[in-house]
Amino acid sequence: MTRQCLCLRNPQGLSCLIGFRASLGGRRGFVTAAHIGRAFGGMQAGISVYVPGRQHRIGHVASMQHFDLFGTDAVFVTLEPDAEIRNNAGWMTIGTQVTHLFVGQEIGAAGRASPPRTGRVTAVGRRATFGDVMGFNFTVENAMVSTLISDEGDSGRIVFDSITGGVVGIQVGPNAGHNVTPVVAGGGSVTSVVSEINRRLGTTVRP
Repeated sequence: MTRQCLCLRNPQGLSCLIGFRASLGGRRGFVTAAHIGRAFGGMQAGISVYVPGRQHRIGHVASMQHFDLFGTDAVFVTLEPDAEIRNNAGWMTIGTQVTHLFVGQEIGAAGRASPPRTGRVTAVGRRATFGDVMGFNFTVENAMVSTLISDEGDSGRIVFDSITGGVVGIQVGPNAGHNVTPVVAGGGSVTSVVSEINRRLGTTVRP
């Protein structure tokens, strides 16, 4: 199964993009944005994940230990035995984890309805806080900020090094200025970085 938009089974039909292939404790799966479970007041163990418009379940959240809303906004989704995804972002196949990020680094991402894009890292090691009109809040520690444009529905998309194809992380939201500490001017978007996700969830990137 190729990389595509997912939705949770919930009353509001919330959706996000598949992030990157990962494994956890011998389970095959992938990492995406945890805040997509907000219609439930937070993610819950046992939630099923489907491709929009199809009834076939491709994965589920097996345990609350696979969920990290207040730290990385990441969740590990366990794939069903008959499902698989690819680390593919439009123009290149994604490889192994990026171990070092720096200001000026060229990165890329592909959105749900938008074409693949590239941008530059503008800051690393930031703390980002997000909220919405429903009063739902989440935080991302040691986040990266870049010039990548964030469109509605892009949450969870894979962000990668556009030269090497290495995984950088998952996009979690826009850089609105006031929500990033210390402040980073210039707009763009916030990425939850793979090294922090792996550290907090215990995941490993699957090439």
